[in-house]
Amino acid sequence: MKQLNRRTKKSRWAPLLIAAVVAGLAWALLPAVALASPLYATGTTGFDVSWPNCSASAPRNPNFGIVGVSDGAGYSQNPCLAQEAAWFPSVNLYVNTGWNDQSVYLNPNSPRVCAAGDHNCLAYNYGYNAGLYALSYANSQNVHASAWWFDVETANTLVVGGDHADNLGYQLGGWSISWQGGSGATTTGTTLWQAIQQAGLSSSVKLKFVGTQTKGHYSGDVGIVAIGEQPYAEGNGDTNTLALSSANAAQVSDICSRVTKCIVVLMSGRPMIINTQLNQSAAFVESRIGSTEGAGITDVLFGDYGFTGKLTFTWPNSVSQEPCNSNNGCTGALFPYGYGITPY
Repeated sequence: MKQLNRRTKKSRWAPLLIAAVVAGLAWALLPAVALASPLYATGTTGFDVSWPNCSASAPRNPNFGIVGVSDGAGYSQNPCLAQEAAWFPSVNLYVNTGWNDQSVYLNPNSPRVCAAGDHNCLAYNYGYNAGLYALSYANSQNVHASAWWFDVETANTLVVGGDHADNLGYQLGGWSISWQGGSGATTTGTTLWQAIQQAGLSSSVKLKFVGTQTKGHYSGDVGIVAIGEQPYAEGNGDTNTLALSSANAAQVSDICSRVTKCIVVLMSGRPMIINTQLNQSAAFVESRIGSTEGAGITDVLFGDYGFTGKLTFTWPNSVSQEPCNSNNGCTGALFPYGYGITPY
């Protein structure tokens, strides 16, 4: 299991996570690797608490949990490890050993002796000793597990693209600054891409911005694709399809096919037909339009805060279902009224 390691915490607004691979108290960007025999029975529900949530309440009716021993980085301690482990009838433990070339815990001599500049060797020692550190801390808290998840990479590559990733005007939508809205730096604010750059990710996370140039030769561990409608207001936005643009569809396909796990962020003021993109992504976020601050999205994407939004309308499976509301007999909607994944 891997996750993008944070160094700072900020708060803005919390968009709605409408689909994800796991239900999580702290959302892990990449899922568990496949095992020879299933560690978790098919159909069971578990919670990933790889980031401490000490003020949270216990989730309801979990079958299992994955609890982080670390406090978001290697050689740190989850201050409420015992509390969170007690939430689950079956618990496995997660330790963040993500490579940090600035860490004071770098050890070139144990367990391997590393040649100068051999970062692969240093990363091995760093992760090995971070695991021992976490094991010692867990034992001191009387928390034990038969299985552990380790973050063992030397680096993560985060690919960011889509036509809404670095366009403040698109992020705002219509009725902002001007009637129909606009494109580009229409006012002062922070785009999603700027917020990602400012998020304080670990030095082990390598950022690659592709924008709308999503073809070509590149790859990554995680991709974030920000898409949505161009700004509009009132009748200028009328549509009889609710379809994403062909450009947006291509951007999602391009990036998601080149990364291990893909997150799609939809910036819209209404439900769109997203069935294909939902199936292409590991997680799909409806972030809504109208905010100047992209950090409100990164706060929840990187685990500083949980997703809390709930749908205030029914999300249709197809445009032919419209009008689709909970009180008019609409059945088979993609997401019902009130849907949302509550992490804690």
